[in-house]
Amino acid sequence: MLIDSGASTNVIDKGTWEELKSQKIECKSYRCKKKLYGYGSSVPLKVIGCFEARVVVGDKVCEAEFVVIDGTKQPLLGRGRAIKLGVLQIGSSINSVSSDIVEEFKDCFRGVGKLKGYQLKLHIKENVAPVVQPLRRPPFNLRDKIEKTSDELENMDIIEKVNSPSQSVSPVVVVAKPNGEVRLCVDMRQANCAVERERYPIPTIDEVLQDMNNKKVFSKLDLRWGYHQIELSKESREITTFLTHKGLCRYKRLMFGISAAPDKYQQVIQQTLQGIEGVHNVSDDIIVHGATHDQHDERLRKVMMPVRECGLTLNLEKCQFSMKPLRRLTKKDVVFQWRSEQAAAFQKLKKELTREEVLGYYDKDAETRFITDASPVGLGAVLAQKHPDSHPKAMTTREVEEHSYRDAELSEVRRCIREGVWNNKECVKYIPVKDELCAIGKVVLRGTRIVIPQTLRQQVLAIAHEGHVGIVATKLRLRTKVWWPGIDKDAEQYVSSSHGCQLVGQATPPEPLIPTELPLGKCQDLYLDLLGPMPTGEYLLVVIDYYSRYYEVEILMSVTASQIISRLETIFAVHGLPVTTTSDNGPQFRSEEFEHFLVDNGILQGKVTPQWVQANGESPEKVQYQRNVTEVKKFTPRDEQCVDSDHQFELQEDNELEQRPQRDRHPPDRYGEWE
Repeated sequence: MLIDSGASTNVIDKGTWEELKSQKIECKSYRCKKKLYGYGSSVPLKVIGCFEARVVVGDKVCEAEFVVIDGTKQPLLGRGRAIKLGVLQIGSSINSVSSDIVEEFKDCFRGVGKLKGYQLKLHIKENVAPVVQPLRRPPFNLRDKIEKTSDELENMDIIEKVNSPSQSVSPVVVVAKPNGEVRLCVDMRQANCAVERERYPIPTIDEVLQDMNNKKVFSKLDLRWGYHQIELSKESREITTFLTHKGLCRYKRLMFGISAAPDKYQQVIQQTLQGIEGVHNVSDDIIVHGATHDQHDERLRKVMMPVRECGLTLNLEKCQFSMKPLRRLTKKDVVFQWRSEQAAAFQKLKKELTREEVLGYYDKDAETRFITDASPVGLGAVLAQKHPDSHPKAMTTREVEEHSYRDAELSEVRRCIREGVWNNKECVKYIPVKDELCAIGKVVLRGTRIVIPQTLRQQVLAIAHEGHVGIVATKLRLRTKVWWPGIDKDAEQYVSSSHGCQLVGQATPPEPLIPTELPLGKCQDLYLDLLGPMPTGEYLLVVIDYYSRYYEVEILMSVTASQIISRLETIFAVHGLPVTTTSDNGPQFRSEEFEHFLVDNGILQGKVTPQWVQANGESPEKVQYQRNVTEVKKFTPRDEQCVDSDHQFELQEDNELEQRPQRDRHPPDRYGEWE
């Protein structure tokens, strides 16, 4: 039988069924109304019936239902029964080595270890004077936690008290942990001026990944409290002296904050693991990798041996053993249900597989090959290298070819190229470069550049703009590979509308301010505004003269247009009719009654945006002043209130208003924008 992981049922052809009957197998047969479809077919297979029988493979036995179909076909064993019989495995299982390692080396997972037979010596510059810094007094609510942490470190032989004078003292910075405890961080910035680094190289992620190429099984070991497992020599401890509210202490172990700590720690741990293949450490993380489980397990045990012999300990909670990809749907006792969540994850996975960050590293010695796969509903291809576990290196141009075939515009371009006649209006944009165009299959080229169909242009722009490069760099990327009419304009628009670029890009400069033109005389241009309601329920009508900065305030019981007109008539009777009035777009100033009042008196009306000082700064300033005065009076006893001289509405002699025998009219073009 053929094992088919995509088949949902077991299938046997009629010929095989007749042969089994002749051998008198034990089974239970019955009629069946199931409908079966071949892969990619919409025509159902002809089902004769079904039977149930016992299937035996080795020492595994299970009951299975088989569907008998007409004709001569290859019998299929479906996914469900194949897994139960152990002849098909979906996904990967976790190696049991982790529990064995923990049990065998359980002493390596207890407490904070100390590297045996080694004391690290810090090189101190003699020409740098030591610095004694003052105490940073912690809050009272943290002092008990600081004392508790200090006592724990002292009991674990990590720090010790100092009862003698010290030439170098650093303060402590207290950092709160998520669990409510505190971490003592020594501020070593001043002390590090006297510490000389050895500059030992620390491997980069790329260097580690290169050696992990083609490996399948991985483990990550975490050294508990990494630096604290390295003991400092006695002459190197004084530089770590720190001050708390309880007194002086110093570290007996290597600590975070020392400038030379990362280099020396990397060197010490790397020398401890020297000679073991498939092992790398980056600071306190140790990576073990192997091409097979057996190779990985062998290397892992070789790592655990020196860890035990040197007295180091690991943090079991942060260690991960025999890590391999294991999806939720492939776990034991999980029902395989393909829902919207799985569909969305599948689409995301396809996109992530094409990202540079997840593509495999190129191996110059490996054989490169082109892999394709097809089904009735899809087609895919990748460029890969021949490895036991190949990784995709780049995407195929098949997608461009398919979209070009369906693109109506490019279809006409291909026809024009074949016939040599460019009379179609859809090809007008291509006429200037028609001598550079050619067609290879369904793909149109301009020289060596691919002409991208309309449906893929946004995707190409996104790829070219990866990393949020600027407009120039995006265009440069596009011009080397692709082309379409208006490509430069589309690139500029895409980059300009990029959300990430807008966040970090320079803001668009504001429009230049246009100052209000100074009137030619007094009481010619007025601004109107309302303030209120006041605490007692009244409103204030503020009338301001642009020329003299003189203003009057009228108290209103209501803000109807008729009330405003009545008060304005009183003001105009004293100072004369203005040429223009400016106000916001309040309903009173937009009413038909108010507009008729202005027209009847020959007054031009202008409007500005409310609360927009740039449009008119004079009135908001005066109105805000009135608002402040009102707010102060709300909380001031009446007998303490004084009369502001501004409320007497008296002007200086040089601003004294003159009665005008007639209204001066400004040239019409000056007020062309007024209503």
